[in-house]
Amino acid sequence: MRVSAQQILDQFPQLLKLFKGTPEASATQPSSIDNIQPESLVFVPPSPESLEKALQSQAQILVVPSSLTQKKELFSNHTPPCILTTPNSYLAMALVNHHFFPIEPLRRTPADEPLIHPSAHIHPSATIGKGVSIRAGATVGPNVIIENHCIIGENAVIDSGAYIGHDTHIHPLVFVAHHVRIGAHCEVHPHSTLGTEGYGYAQDSQRNSFRIPHYGTLIIEDHVHIGAGVHIDRGTFENSRIGAGTKIDNHCHIGHNNQIGKNCLITAGFISAGSAKIGNHCIFGGRCSVNGHISITDNCIFAPLSAITNNITKPGKYGGYPVIDFNEHRKSLVLVNHLPQMKKTLNKIKSWIAKKEGERL
Repeated sequence: MRVSAQQILDQFPQLLKLFKGTPEASATQPSSIDNIQPESLVFVPPSPESLEKALQSQAQILVVPSSLTQKKELFSNHTPPCILTTPNSYLAMALVNHHFFPIEPLRRTPADEPLIHPSAHIHPSATIGKGVSIRAGATVGPNVIIENHCIIGENAVIDSGAYIGHDTHIHPLVFVAHHVRIGAHCEVHPHSTLGTEGYGYAQDSQRNSFRIPHYGTLIIEDHVHIGAGVHIDRGTFENSRIGAGTKIDNHCHIGHNNQIGKNCLITAGFISAGSAKIGNHCIFGGRCSVNGHISITDNCIFAPLSAITNNITKPGKYGGYPVIDFNEHRKSLVLVNHLPQMKKTLNKIKSWIAKKEGERL
């Protein structure tokens, strides 16, 4: 498919503007700055070196950060067919590529294959919408509802009473537990489990453990992305919930009764104990941990490896264990590198004091 710069400008007039060249220039594919292909569309990172490399390439359309276009001298020697400018390169890349070069058609069942594979196991009481693709070995249990244009990947299991909203993609080897509700336009990657029972046990005087039944379920709202190897527990009595627009990276665990708000970004290795409540628009760096039964307000950002053990009531940036203001956390990290030398210096001071005390005696 060939896409012109004019088509891009027409689709995203608030995000992209024509800077140089002709809007009739067109590209057949996007490509990375590290491996620029001829006839391609390139999103240039915000560095003069990247721009220089892109300008010397055979790319047809460059999308350049607004900060670089202020340096007119960078464009004096080379002029590709078209240069667009944007204040947000990553957003432009996400929206333009998704709209004009979507991966989704590659996932659809080929025209010469049945939408529902003969080896799929579908209970007679299940309701399957229009255009739903159910791949080889998938299992759909009793009273499941799958809305229009969903994809259920190979060997996925959709347990009894579950609901999946329209245009949702369940990748191979995903387990969706009974009565879990997944919204529209969601995506769940392989080896993830949604709505399994949480880690809840009661012990008697002999330290024997007895599992606590979980009567709640898990509700995943619209436009949620769930990576590979993610495990989200259902609620004990009330429902666990993942808010609309939240994106969860690979290898995360979210405990029972968790309430996670809208449009959060949760990166790899995140672990949350049970009954945590996380507000809207929160961002967690890699391998963050959240203690159980705590509350985090809206609009918080946590540095990688942070451990949140107390309620966070004020929006802001945090880091460390226990978490502190991000700027203070950054200062403490710098100081850690100096600790060995500080210890040597302290030992020298102690030796000098001891020597002086000995001379005085």
